[in-house]
Parts: sequence; structure tokens; C-alpha cells
Amino acid sequence: MKKIIEKHDNKDRIICVTNIGKHEFYYQPFGTKDRFWLFDTKDFSRTIFAYFRDNGRNLNGRGFGLTIKELYEFKGYRNSELAKIMLRIPGQVEYVIRESYGCKENNELLTVDIKPVSSRHCYEDYAYAA
Repeated sequence: MKKIIEKHDNKDRIICVTNIGKHEFYYQPFGTKDRFWLFDTKDFSRTIFAYFRDNGRNLNGRGFGLTIKELYEFKGYRNSELAKIMLRIPGQVEYVIRESYGCKENNELLTVDIKPVSSRHCYEDYAYAA
């Protein structure tokens, strides 16, 4: 499995939250309650749910979490569906640490300018001559 190059703690958690029809994966740094979204799956998988339930820690009914150390100990590459997810996690964690979590350590603020989207069609303001 690919190792995470960015600065991290082996006690950081990867959290799998199972919702109706899909799984959501989050990164939670050790000692914080912050959760950073990694990715979603398209479909629900019993294999993924069972692996995180059996090998992870129940986080107050809001998903199951594996530490980075436990993630590195994964050996179930025979199950292609589970292996694909487990191989995807380190790259996403590196991206999140570099883009989101890394800015907090430098006391920079990440701001996103969210503008409300109008339900009006963009051509409603124009009058058409008949």
C-alpha cells in the first residue's frame, strides 16, 4: 500500500460512514473532532461495511474508523472492491492534508464564497418580440 508522504500521525483516523446506498469516507486528525471529506462510493458494499465494522472502532454510532496504522496493515487484496477503496484512501488523505488541514496549521483561513443560486432561468429577464 502507498504510504502517506504528507505530515500526519499514525493515530489519525479514516472514518467510513454508511448511508443509504453509499459509503462516505472522512479523514480525522488525531486529537481533533474535525472531519475532512475524502470521497463517496457510488454504491453500498457489504464487504466495505463489514471490513470497517469488524476492524475499526465504532465512533458513537456515526461510522467506523480505522487508524492510519491499521490502514497500512490491510492485506485483503483478493477482494477487488475493498482493495480499490483501500488503495484510493492514501492519495485522498495526502490531498486533504495538503489543501485543507495544512492551511489551518499555517494560521491561514480557507474561505469559500458561496452565492445563493437563483431558481430563475437566466433568460427570464429578456423580453422576446414576436
